[in-house]
Amino acid sequence: MRNVHARELPVPPSAVALLIDGLSGPDDQLWPAGWPPLRFDGPLGAGASGGHGPIRYSVTEYEPGRRVRCAFSPTLGVRGYHEFRADPVADDRVRLVHEIDATLGGRMRVLWPLAIRWLHDALIEDALDNAERVTTGAVVNPNRWSPWVRLLRRAGRGPRQLAGRGPRRLAGRGPGRLAGRGPGLLVGRGPGLLVGRGLELLAGGGAGRLAGGGPGSAVGRGPGPAAGGVGPRPVAVPERASTDFGHADLADAYAVPLTPGMPHDAAAWLGATFGNPPGWVRAALAIRQAAVPLLGIERAPRDTFRPSTLTERSATIDADAGHLVFRAELTVDEQNVTLATLARAHNRRGRVYLAVVERVHPLVVRSMLRRAAATAAHGRLSPT
Repeated sequence: MRNVHARELPVPPSAVALLIDGLSGPDDQLWPAGWPPLRFDGPLGAGASGGHGPIRYSVTEYEPGRRVRCAFSPTLGVRGYHEFRADPVADDRVRLVHEIDATLGGRMRVLWPLAIRWLHDALIEDALDNAERVTTGAVVNPNRWSPWVRLLRRAGRGPRQLAGRGPRRLAGRGPGRLAGRGPGLLVGRGPGLLVGRGLELLAGGGAGRLAGGGPGSAVGRGPGPAAGGVGPRPVAVPERASTDFGHADLADAYAVPLTPGMPHDAAAWLGATFGNPPGWVRAALAIRQAAVPLLGIERAPRDTFRPSTLTERSATIDADAGHLVFRAELTVDEQNVTLATLARAHNRRGRVYLAVVERVHPLVVRSMLRRAAATAAHGRLSPT
C-alpha cells in the first residue's frame, strides 16, 4: 500500500525545513490541531518512539530540515514506514510530501480502506494546509472534510456519550434479558458502518459543531433533541422485540416521545424513519454498500427495510443474511415511539462486521428517529 500527499509551495526549501524540524515540539506548526497530537518520548531524532492516538511508530531516519521517516509498530498490523520530506523544486519552490509505504495485515486490511485511510488523508491535507498558511500567509484551496470523514469523527467523538447506555445483557433470567457486549448497533443490512475500535482516539476529539472541516473544525456532540420535544433516548429492549428471535449477540432500543398532534400509526413512523433518513446516513449507506464486499458480505437489497409484519401500532423487519440475522422492531404506544434492534452473527464474517460497526449504530438510529420526530412535529408524516 502506497499513499502520497504533496503540496508545492512558492517558498524556499528553508521555509519548510523549519516546519519539519518542529514536528512534535512545543511550537509545532505543521501538525494540525483538532486531531490527536503527535508526540514522541524524546526530542525528534532517530530512536524516538511515539505516535498519534492509537497509531504508534518510531523514528528511524531524521535529516534535519529535510526528512523524518518513522517505522510503524509491529502491533498495528502495518509493516512499513511513513515520512514527511521536503523535495526542493527550485531555489524559491519546494514540494512538501507525506508518504506511506507499507504492507497491511490482519484487521488493518479492512480498517484501512474503510475508515483509517479516510481519516489519514484528511489529517495530512490539514497539515499541508498548515504548511501553506504558515509559509505563504494564505491557503488557496483549503481542505474540506468529506461527509464520510465527518461521520467517522462524529462516531469516534464519544462512544460512551453516543452509545454507552443502550445494550442489555442476556443473563438467563427470562426472555426480557437480551445479550449485548458493548454499544448497541443497527447491523446486518441496515445503515451500519465499518469503523474500528480506538476510533475515538484516531479521529480526534474536541467540542464544537459538525461542520465543514479544516484544522479548526471539531466533531459534533451527537444527536440533539427532536423538534418539538426531547430527543431519542436509550431504553430497555422491549420483551416483544425478542420474541422468537433467540440468542442476540447485540441488542439495543431507543425511544422518542410523542407530542400532541403526532400520529400513532406505525406505518407512518416506519416510512419516516427508514424511508427518509438524514442525508449523511444515505451517504453512509452508499459507502457501506461499496465497502462490505471486502468482508465477503453481500450488498443489501433495495427492499431491506420492507416489514415482515405490520399492524396499526407495530412494524417488524426481519432479515437473514449469510453473515448474520437481524431484526428491527418499531412500536408506537400512547407516549413513545420505540425502535429496537437485535442481531446474531452466523459466522466469523458476521462477528467481524458487528465488532467494527458497534460505535456508529447508536448515532445512526438516534439521527433517524430525531429526523422522523421532526417530520411528525411539522405534520408531514403520512403512511407509506
